[in-house]
Amino acid sequence: MSREFKREQRAPKKMGESNPTMLFLFCVLISFSLAPADADGSVPALFVFGDSIVDSGNNVFVLNSTAVADFPPYGVDFFAATGRFTNARILTDVLGQLLGLPDLIPCNLAPYAKGEKILHGLNYASAGSGILDNTTTG
Repeated sequence: MSREFKREQRAPKKMGESNPTMLFLFCVLISFSLAPADADGSVPALFVFGDSIVDSGNNVFVLNSTAVADFPPYGVDFFAATGRFTNARILTDVLGQLLGLPDLIPCNLAPYAKGEKILHGLNYASAGSGILDNTTTG
C-alpha cells in the first residue's frame, strides 16, 4: 500500500507582501533604537533569557538538575567552575563588558543575586530549557 504525498504548491510572494518573521525582527530593531538610555547614552542593565549557551550558573541552584557545570574542566580559564557551560566567560559576560556594565551579570537563582547586585541586570538562562512542550519529556 503506497501513498503519494503531494507537496502543496504555494504561489510566489509578490513585491510588497509581508513576511511575519522579517516584520517581527524589524519591530524589535526599531524598539531597540527608540528605547531610552541613560543621560550619557549608556545601557543601564542587561537581562538575559536562554539556554546553556548563556547560562551563568542557574542550574547549580536547581535541585536535582542533571545539567550542571560547576566542576572542572568548566571554568578552567575563568575564576573557577561557576556553572557556565564554557571554560571562560559566556557571550553575555562579554556583551555586558562592551556595554560598560560594572560586573558580571548574576544568575537569578544565586543567593547573592539581590539588592544592588541586580541593578545592572539578571541572567534567567537555564541549561536544557526550551520553548516547546516536549523539551521536558526527554
